[in-house]
Amino acid sequence: HAVVVWFVWLLALELLTNRAAAAVAAVVCAVHPLQSEVVNWVAARGDLLSTGLMLLGLLAHRRRHSGNGGAGPAWRVTAALCCAMAPLAKETGFLFLPLAWWLDNAQTRSGWMRRSFHWLRCHPEYLVLTAAVLLLRAAVLVSGGESPHNANLLADASPLQRLATSVAIMGRYAGLVVLPVSLSADYSFDSIPISGLTDPWLGVGIVVIGGLVWAARSGPGPLAQAAGALLICWLPTSNLAFLPPSAMAERYMYPGFFGIGLACGCLAGPQFSQTKARTRAVVALLVALLSFWSVRVHLRNRDWQDDGALFAAVGQRFPHNARALENLGHWHARHGDLEQAVRLYQEALVVRPVNPRALTNLAALELRRGHLEEAVVAWTGVLATTPERLPVLLDLAGTLERLGR
Repeated sequence: HAVVVWFVWLLALELLTNRAAAAVAAVVCAVHPLQSEVVNWVAARGDLLSTGLMLLGLLAHRRRHSGNGGAGPAWRVTAALCCAMAPLAKETGFLFLPLAWWLDNAQTRSGWMRRSFHWLRCHPEYLVLTAAVLLLRAAVLVSGGESPHNANLLADASPLQRLATSVAIMGRYAGLVVLPVSLSADYSFDSIPISGLTDPWLGVGIVVIGGLVWAARSGPGPLAQAAGALLICWLPTSNLAFLPPSAMAERYMYPGFFGIGLACGCLAGPQFSQTKARTRAVVALLVALLSFWSVRVHLRNRDWQDDGALFAAVGQRFPHNARALENLGHWHARHGDLEQAVRLYQEALVVRPVNPRALTNLAALELRRGHLEEAVVAWTGVLATTPERLPVLLDLAGTLERLGR
């Protein structure tokens, strides 16, 4: 994360040409509490690697054309390598190509198509490498077997519900950026309601997206770059084109957070060259904000000390999150507290009755406790939704045999 922040600092210097503004951008990215998930969760190391390579590639791309920092060919090779390596760390690395294009063309007000084709002719290696990695990824996915379980709450939503909820989630992200108090490691299933016209977050999301579009189209150069970059990074996990594993996750904000930092730098940087009174006011505001963020990060980090603390924190934030209840039940089962584990799985089934995974784990726990009848009921519940699961059939047969049936 520190390396990513360093790249943000260098890229902000390149784009904002103001050390104070670049410092604000880097500090915002460094200590905002939303970053705690990516920093604390080892499974999110791909976000760190992909974002770091993407930012290094963007920095190299900009310096290749500006001439800052040495020879152009070396920066061109670095940018090309990062273009290929970032998506190998995580799919969000594919954002390098549209981000590089946007940073170069954000101030274009006409002739978009002509300039875009010209830009691609000048950077053919980006297109070739992106296509090659996409083909490699497709080949791996085809031979990789079953896809991981998708806990996206919008999987069964109608197109209008999906659109409204996606926009409302953008409003929720904006709320967490402004006031990062109620953070969670899991926003799956029933944590977020399907949105309708009466959802206030839908209105917030419309205002936020509208403001970003306006800033990207009409704002001054650096602010347009920041707003457009944030929109580009939001789109792949917006639930609009396709469904990511979860409808909302704090780690989804990590690749585009440099855009938030750049926007803060654009707004705060010029204030340091104003009167001394205004400079002192801006510094005092920044110190107060950083102090609040630091305390919030410290408290948030305690949630990540082990699985039990993390899942308990999710349960406190979203009492009706079925997956959090399942995960906490699994943690108690691993630590020998079978009664508490059974209770939590039963609560998860109250929230989501059609839940084969929870039923399977509950049956295994009842078997460990010697409650064979309860295990039969759970196995039967699994088969009611997935009747062709051979391992479950065998487990049910074995349990019935022990009961003498």
